[in-house]
Amino acid sequence: MVSSLFAGNRIFHVGPFTEDTAADEEGCGINDVSGTNSSGNIITENWINDAYCGVGYVTGDRVEENVYQNTCTKP
Repeated sequence: MVSSLFAGNRIFHVGPFTEDTAADEEGCGINDVSGTNSSGNIITENWINDAYCGVGYVTGDRVEENVYQNTCTKP
């Protein structure tokens, strides 16, 4: 997605996780994959629980005011 709004989502129990979770950018509540020419997204006011990471984002995205619970990494 380009220049889109992701707001007010409730995301939980993302998985299962494997050895490739971090390397392949899997397991995030919301994930903007690098190298896909997506940017300019606004990711805000989401609630993410039980995930490897809360939000995987690229340069050019705006990430703010999200809630992360029980995640391994945070932005």
